Amino acid sequence: MGDKDQKYSRLLEPGSIGKVRTRNRIIKTAAGTSFVEKGGYIGDMIIDFYAALARGGVGLIVVESCGVDFPAGIHHLPVQLHLNDDKYIPGYQKLTQTVHNYDCPVFLQLFHSGPWHPFETTGITPIAASDLPAEQKKEFGLKQLRGLEIEEIEGLVNKFAEAAVRSQKAGFDGVEINANSTHLINTFMSPVWNKRQDEYGCDTLTNRARFMTDIIKAVKNKCGQGFAVSILITGGEFGIENGTTVKDAVAMSKLAEEAGADAVQ
Repeated sequence: MGDKDQKYSRLLEPGSIGKVRTRNRIIKTAAGTSFVEKGGYIGDMIIDFYAALARGGVGLIVVESCGVDFPAGIHHLPVQLHLNDDKYIPGYQKLTQTVHNYDCPVFLQLFHSGPWHPFETTGITPIAASDLPAEQKKEFGLKQLRGLEIEEIEGLVNKFAEAAVRSQKAGFDGVEINANSTHLINTFMSPVWNKRQDEYGCDTLTNRARFMTDIIKAVKNKCGQGFAVSILITGGEFGIENGTTVKDAVAMSKLAEEAGADAVQ
């Protein structure tokens, strides 16, 4: 067997994320389907989609981005999942039970859209680690933005943890925390977005990563250490002056691991 064949054959070997065991190392990421029913409910279309992937042999499924705060934490309001209320749990239970029938573990990705909430649609001002100068907002295509107060940050940490608890009740084997791209958590991690001068501020990597690590700790505290948590982060803000570097991402990944994360993407 050649090196290339050997490399690809490893994809078929069992793997693990924390206490979650996978039959192989093929992962369906949290790329979205928009197969959401009216009101944000889970229906047969999205269940059938994920069942087909599990039946086909995928080792782990990560169900697409699910908002922890509605409507303020959603980008595409009509077509994105959210789990901010217990009333949604039964639909998710049906999804996880169906996927588990095919011996496939399943995670749910939790996120907050942050600056990309559609102000024009809802009138709710988008949030980020900090407000930005008018010129920078214009560069990012933003008309409105405001920075968060400490109490609001603490409240959002709790919203992520509460959504994780609902995920666990719904039968998910773990959650993926979306700290990537220009969603809310990444606005704390990126020096381009974070202009704060407090414990969540831009002066140290530990402070920039604190919102993320607080969320990991809160999820583990409420769901137990055995409940798997993976983190999706930006590996480097390429083409953005003074943005997050690969070195930064490695350091923040280590902070995520110290906080209790079982995997980093």
